[in-house]
Amino acid sequence: MIMRTLAWVAACIVGAAPLRAQLPVTTGVSVSLAEHRVTAGAGLERSSGTMFGLWATTNLPWQALEARLSLRAGSLGANESSAFDRDVGEATVGASLPLSDWWGLDAGVVVRRYESALAAQRWVWGEVGIHARRSMLEDALKLSAGLSIIPWVSVSGISRPDLAVAAHSAVGYTAGRLTATIRYGLERFDFPARNGVRRLEELSSLELGVAWKIR
Repeated sequence: MIMRTLAWVAACIVGAAPLRAQLPVTTGVSVSLAEHRVTAGAGLERSSGTMFGLWATTNLPWQALEARLSLRAGSLGANESSAFDRDVGEATVGASLPLSDWWGLDAGVVVRRYESALAAQRWVWGEVGIHARRSMLEDALKLSAGLSIIPWVSVSGISRPDLAVAAHSAVGYTAGRLTATIRYGLERFDFPARNGVRRLEELSSLELGVAWKIR
């Protein structure tokens, strides 16, 4: 599953090659230390592991809109006897619209799949949010943070959450065409109570990335 997912995003990036003559394109790779946590009445179920990613961005002429395509895939090992080992893969399509030098709007769609020996579960959601960015050292150092709400979520096998939010913060340093980043992200899903038990689910990740500006 992991190799199929990474091969798919690589094909998407290569397939975008004809656009390079007209639009600026940046591609990157990442490695993330991820932790998945579920509380559903039987204590904390926690699994953690490594995820690998590929992504590409471009800036469209309309209002300096930035479009992004990314994929991550990896394996999460159980940290408690109540948890399960699982593979995870996700695809994200998103866009950012700057409102000023500091602020901007974000929107995106995420498709994620968890697969374990017990079952496979598919998540699909749309999110909207706002971010703040600050450049320092003559634009070499960039700081950013963002908060998103997830108004629509579909999860196979269980009901939709009552509340879903995501947050992130990142630091990036650019030298020439190369940019190194460190990013922390957190997603939180609160599901409605069933039989007096409320399900809470989170995925957090600390991501290290390297990007190369093609043009």
